[in-house]
Amino acid sequence: MTFSGKIQLYDMIGRLVLEQDLRSPLSTIDISQLSNGVYNYSITKQGQKVYTGKIIKE
Repeated sequence: MTFSGKIQLYDMIGRLVLEQDLRSPLSTIDISQLSNGVYNYSITKQGQKVYTGKIIKE
């Protein structure tokens, strides 16, 4: 099974802070360089938004 997607992570004022290609549904992203806080994410596949949500980094 192949998966090709992209995750975009935004801070709470809407700035793009991370963008990464996803090669599988179980891909991991490294957010260790980001400050603690709440981030919104958007996952797209073939240009279509398929998931959105929030990540809380403590």
